[in-house]
Amino acid sequence: MKKFLFVVFLLFSTFSCMFSLEASYIVFPEKVRAGESITIKGNIASNEKLNIVIASQKNFSPEKSGPKEKIHLIKDGKIWNFKKNTTIPYLYYIITSEPSVYGDVVDKRFGGSFFFKGIYKTKMFKLKKWGKIPSNLRMELSPIENEEQWDLIRYSHEKPFGINTICKEKTCIGKVTIFSRCVTSDHKKYPYYWNKGTHISIDRNKGIFTAEFKTFSHTFPNTKFDIYVNRKKIGTYEVLPRGLWLPMGWRYVNPSLVILGAIIAGTFYSMIGASGGLLMAAFQIIFIGTAGPLGINGANVLKPSNLSLMVTAPSSALYRYWFKERRLALIVALYLAIGVFIGSFVIGPPLSAKYLN
Repeated sequence: MKKFLFVVFLLFSTFSCMFSLEASYIVFPEKVRAGESITIKGNIASNEKLNIVIASQKNFSPEKSGPKEKIHLIKDGKIWNFKKNTTIPYLYYIITSEPSVYGDVVDKRFGGSFFFKGIYKTKMFKLKKWGKIPSNLRMELSPIENEEQWDLIRYSHEKPFGINTICKEKTCIGKVTIFSRCVTSDHKKYPYYWNKGTHISIDRNKGIFTAEFKTFSHTFPNTKFDIYVNRKKIGTYEVLPRGLWLPMGWRYVNPSLVILGAIIAGTFYSMIGASGGLLMAAFQIIFIGTAGPLGINGANVLKPSNLSLMVTAPSSALYRYWFKERRLALIVALYLAIGVFIGSFVIGPPLSAKYLN
C-alpha cells in the first residue's frame, strides 16, 4: 500500500511539475494585428540573463528569390559566407536584457553618395560575427544554428539590398534606411530609436520577467511566429492583417490614398503627353513605401506597374494622334519603344536593384 501511494505521489508530482512548467510562460494576445504589441511573461533564475528569440515560421533562402536578385545574392554570399540554400526566418528578432553580447552600437553616416560618406551621423546596432558571440549564447539563437545562417541574418539586417529583398523592415532616420531591427532591448535602459516599443522588466526577487514587443507594422498577413526563451520554445503567436494588403508592395495601405494618387499622376502627366509612370514611381516610394514581395527587391517592383502605364496611357491617345490628326512621329515612337524595352528588361533591373535602395 505504501509503495502504491508513493507511486501515485510521484506521478502526481511529475504531472504537477509539467503543468507548472507549461504555465510558467504566458504569451498574450496569441493573435495580434500588425503594428500592435505582444507581451511575454515567465519565470527566470536570479542569475540568468533574459534572451527571447522571435522567429517567423515563414522562411527565406536565396535560391527562392527572383532571377535578378538570386544572381546578386549568390555573388554577395561569397563575401558574406552564406549559400543559395541557406535558410532563415524572414523576420527574426532577439529581445535581450544584455544587447552588447550580440552586437555593438556604432556610428552611421548618411546623406552622401558613392565616395562621400555623408554629412549626417546617427547610431545603429551592428551585429557581431558568429565567432565573437559566446558559445553558450549561440545555442540560444534557435532556429539559427550555424554561422552561415547568422551571416545571412547579418546581411539581411545591415545591407540595403538584403533589407529590401528579404526582411523588408526598414529602421529609418526620416526616409533614409539605416539598418533593420534585429536585437532590441528595454527602451528606458537603452533609449535608442530601434528599441522603441520594447519594454523589459525583471523582478529578481520573485524570479519573474515581463517583456513587451511591438510587431512590425507591415508583417505579411497571418504570419505565425515561434517564441523561444533562453533556448526553449515556449509558444507561438499570429500577426493578423490591419487593412488593405498590397501583395506586390508588401505594405498595408489606405485604398483611397492609392486611388487618389493614381488619378493625380495620370491627370497631370497626360497634360504634357506623358504616361505618369515617373510621378507614380515617386508616389509609390514616398507615400506607399513599396518594398516588393519576399525575395524581390523593391526597386524591381516599380518598373512592371509603371511600364504598363507606358502602354495603356499612350494607347488611349493613339487613335486621335495617329489616325485622326496625323501628327505622330512613328519612327521616333518606334525607337523610343526599343529604348523602353532595353531599359526595362536588360539594363534596368540589375542597376535599379543595386542602387535604388
